[in-house]
Amino acid sequence: MRLILLFSLLITTTSLSAQKMNKYLSGQWKGYITLGSLEATSGQPFELFLEVKGTKIKGRTLIHLEDGDVLEMNVKGQLYSDHSLRLQELEFVQTEGFDAIPTHYKKYQFIHHRSIFESDNKLDGYWQEIMDTPFGKKRRRGRIVLQKVVPKKA
Repeated sequence: MRLILLFSLLITTTSLSAQKMNKYLSGQWKGYITLGSLEATSGQPFELFLEVKGTKIKGRTLIHLEDGDVLEMNVKGQLYSDHSLRLQELEFVQTEGFDAIPTHYKKYQFIHHRSIFESDNKLDGYWQEIMDTPFGKKRRRGRIVLQKVVPKKA
């Protein structure tokens, strides 16, 4: 009987933990993306919108370019039990008035730094160009730092 009770408690705790992670990760994130530097502490404005269901993630990235254009991409990915997540760009979202197309697609790796205060939640990570030779010297890569955007209460 104790074994059944312990097993039920373990399953409930794991389920509640996953639900909390989904709540903390889902939503809007803002910060910056560096292009070509892993050490930079600033870059182009970057936004990430996430929808998390269990361990599956889908969303959209927005890179605000210097000329005022916004590069939008749909992403999907995976959430892991160590609070890390992996995302990959799937497709370019064509917006009105933006004629350019992306020169490359990216994959992202983040670690989620969670706080008891929702506004202190951070995603810290890296991106790299998706290519046939992922360790090639010419691959594009960079760093991303994001902070959770907490909706204002009415």
